[in-house]
Amino acid sequence: VASSASSRGTSKSKSSSISASVTVKQKQRAVCTRHHCIDWNFVGVPRPVPNKWWVEMSDDEQMWKEWAYPTDDNGQHYYCERWERLGDGDSDDVALALRKNPNDGPDGILVVVGDHFNYVFGRRMTGDENHYPTVSTLVDLVDQALAVGDRITAESYLSIDAGHGSVSKG
Repeated sequence: VASSASSRGTSKSKSSSISASVTVKQKQRAVCTRHHCIDWNFVGVPRPVPNKWWVEMSDDEQMWKEWAYPTDDNGQHYYCERWERLGDGDSDDVALALRKNPNDGPDGILVVVGDHFNYVFGRRMTGDENHYPTVSTLVDLVDQALAVGDRITAESYLSIDAGHGSVSKG
């Protein structure tokens, strides 16, 4: 979904959230900003700003890396994602992204590129979850809930409806 460095072709990556991305050129380098609409790391403390990264393209433009702007104490970027174009990327295959109305139940996104599709829906909370006001991350929330035997809250926050498939395979 976050293949903002290219608008054509199918890409693969591990991502922690589903988002819309904006790419601009900044001093001859592609700079991207991801605005989260479904963020499964969110547990009540929203991100203060969207995450921002810069893109390093391979010479043949078939592979690129996303480098986070923030770095650790050693100057190492705190994350890097490697993306690779699958196929030639020059086809006239379908490219479609739809967002479900978030006012009608959990937010949702469907993305179709060529013969591949991905979908994700936001959490469906039961209303039986407990509140843990001292936690700010999903890991902390799940750990605290499990420590006190609160399996319902842990499962609710860990559950997400998402999938990938091929259109031609039905």
